[in-house]
Amino acid sequence: MKIFMYNIVHAFRNLKKNATYTLFTISGLTIGITVFLLSAIYIYHELTIDHCYSNHKNIYRLYDADNSNCGLDFNLADDISNLFPDVESNAPVDRFQWEMSLKSDSNIIKTKSGISTTNNYFNVFHQSVISKLRKNPFSESMSIILTQSTANKLFGDNNPLGKIVNLDNMFDLTITAIIEDFPENSSLNAEYLINAQTEDLRLSYVCNKGDCYNPIPQYIVLNSNTNPESFIKNFNAVIKDHQTRVKTFAIQPLDNIYLTKDIEGSEVRSGNPSYLSIISIIALIILILSVINYINFTLSILQTKTQEVSIKKINGAGNFQMILYFMSESLIILLSVTLISFLLVYIFANLATNLFSTVIDPSMLFNSFILFSFLLLNTIIILATIIVPIQTTLKINVIKGIKNKQEKNTTLPIKSTLITLQFVASIILLIGAITILKQLKYMNSADQGFNKQNLVKIAIPLDFKQKDALQQQINSLSFVKSSSYSNGSPGEINLSMGSASANEFMLNCIKVDSNFIKTFDMSLIKGRPFFSGDLNKACIMNEAALKKYEWSDLKNKRYNNNPKEGYEVIGVVKDFNYASMHELVKPVCLLFEDSEINTLSLRLSKGNTQNQISQLKQVWNEVVPDELFSFEFYDVVFDNMYKKEKQLANSVITLSLIAIMLTVIGLLGQIIFLSIQKTKEIGIRKVNGAKISEVLMLLNKDFIKWVMIAFIIASPIAYFIMNKWLENFAYKTTLSWWIFALAGSLAITIAIVSVTWQSWKAATRNPVEALRYE
Repeated sequence: MKIFMYNIVHAFRNLKKNATYTLFTISGLTIGITVFLLSAIYIYHELTIDHCYSNHKNIYRLYDADNSNCGLDFNLADDISNLFPDVESNAPVDRFQWEMSLKSDSNIIKTKSGISTTNNYFNVFHQSVISKLRKNPFSESMSIILTQSTANKLFGDNNPLGKIVNLDNMFDLTITAIIEDFPENSSLNAEYLINAQTEDLRLSYVCNKGDCYNPIPQYIVLNSNTNPESFIKNFNAVIKDHQTRVKTFAIQPLDNIYLTKDIEGSEVRSGNPSYLSIISIIALIILILSVINYINFTLSILQTKTQEVSIKKINGAGNFQMILYFMSESLIILLSVTLISFLLVYIFANLATNLFSTVIDPSMLFNSFILFSFLLLNTIIILATIIVPIQTTLKINVIKGIKNKQEKNTTLPIKSTLITLQFVASIILLIGAITILKQLKYMNSADQGFNKQNLVKIAIPLDFKQKDALQQQINSLSFVKSSSYSNGSPGEINLSMGSASANEFMLNCIKVDSNFIKTFDMSLIKGRPFFSGDLNKACIMNEAALKKYEWSDLKNKRYNNNPKEGYEVIGVVKDFNYASMHELVKPVCLLFEDSEINTLSLRLSKGNTQNQISQLKQVWNEVVPDELFSFEFYDVVFDNMYKKEKQLANSVITLSLIAIMLTVIGLLGQIIFLSIQKTKEIGIRKVNGAKISEVLMLLNKDFIKWVMIAFIIASPIAYFIMNKWLENFAYKTTLSWWIFALAGSLAITIAIVSVTWQSWKAATRNPVEALRYE
């Protein structure tokens, strides 16, 4: 114990004596561990989505394995509960993300998401019911269940149970229960639930060749002792005699749904597994960079302790005593770093929340997984900072060490390798950040097939009666160049219909008026536009649909399930992006129909946008005083499609800057040590007439060489990584040579600026003073 306390006291003295190195060591390691902890909280949060349900390990979702689609027939739920005893409970759960209004007698709010399900939902997902009218939450056919926050927005402190609300001018529904808000880490968050037992409240509907059904995801809870693989094998064998739409069913654990991207019809909140992987890798790189700095600083300090280590070894200090000696400094540094890092996590939690677009809760630091990871990390750091010095001290010649004549470059190969690795990581991150920004710019500036600038969409409630009056009033505004009603629009297509072709496929459809193509500034490349006599009889397709049908012309071409009574295809428009650039443009059909609408699109002239919106709102309130005015600009709609890419860009740029900061800290520490080590040499050279530029080259040349080596190593690695990332996009930018040249130039500039700042002081020092200290 006395030896340990002696080592601790001695370590404090050493750290105080080498204050500059202590500052560099603690600051670098603190930055790395703080980033690691914040990233670990984020990663743990993403990996534990849906763990908020007590039975989450036993919940599964069924889906069509052949078509990778989870939209199954609503009526399948009865067969599941009747035929399979291994299923404890099951429920159809259809989450939809549509902007819909909720009206009470005295208030109206806009909602963005809801769920259509049955009472069995509460047997599958153990969500707390705060209050209810009767035994079952859905106690009436036209029931709606509100979350607590939705109820508060609509009714304030008044009791909402039993009251009637109107859902988007479609249904008058009775509030039969209030439930707790969905947990923040649930993929099924919504603002209300409606009773899918009532057919009208199943909002998903598909018809193909007269086969009509409600496609809804089906969730099941299996017994704890049931093997999922055996269950689904038996399920497929039994269910084939009870339905014909799906040939092969597959099963997916609830815990996997959030980070799975390739199943259609999944409207649950989803994560981004590639983004999660990238953040994990970058956080690990930053941590490694900080540990490399720590090891480099330890090796640099070790070279100043040659005499002290030699004396200890002559006096009989063995490896164990040397381990305690080096461990004492590590423990003090790591304890300081831990306290500061934990404090910084609390300070920067809000900034990290904005960066990751996920709530970063600092209390998660004391989660068992995070604590175990942190303890494991500290153990690795301690081992690294003990093993390397011990290996180095074994090579010390104690006789030369006593005379302080030990070779000073014994650790140079290790340090140069570690610094090179730092630059490799920094250059890769720079190339990644530049590539992501280039891809974002490409997506924002690429030809969408229509002009999204100054184009605004106004949400129209269903069963809207005042559309002629509203359009007439809006068209009278001087800044409105064109207007068009539609059901669906680029960025929000909610209708698909079966093809009449022998080569069957589904077509995305938008119901439009005759002014749609003009308003969106689309290019008609074949055929003619809509005329008034075409109403409910004609359609215009895009190039992708024409190619899918393999039509060379439009003569006698019709679309819909019945070739004789379908829509005449009168024209073809240039392909336009109705979704993000992650996927190729798919076949789309514009149906000229006078039916239900949900969108009014306006082409505005350039001008004072705020004033224009104000006037539009005024007209809306005059014509439709009982409905909320809700609008979006189409450029914003499409920008939001790349929200995850923007989030990734912000994260990579921020973390890249942190990585570069760590590299700079490491460089400054090493150039300071190198300047001290070469004090006598610099003095002699200057006395002999060496110029300042020659001294700068002496000190800087190794660092520049290391950067060049790092660039050669980093370039192919970065090319491979970013090329794989760009594969996520159907339309993508190129990995231009200048990206690599720019990243390499930035790395060299950072290195030169960092080392020159300190080496200039050494180069301009009075040589007489330098030699006197030697």
